[in-house]
Amino acid sequence: MRVRMGEELKPCPFCGGISKMDVMENCSPYSKYDNWFWVICKNCGAKSANYELTLEAIEAWNKRT
Repeated sequence: MRVRMGEELKPCPFCGGISKMDVMENCSPYSKYDNWFWVICKNCGAKSANYELTLEAIEAWNKRT
């Protein structure tokens, strides 16, 4: 999953590791969206909540303290 320009992910808030966008496709018949997106740290495995839009997942990850 590629992140668009201007939507860079901040490093992991726990270990400073590299974060990446992940997706589960065709996962919910009850959602108007077909996919769930989240951000995960490649180093320690810290993970955001699941979101219906990539932008929501990115914003949530980047807003953490």
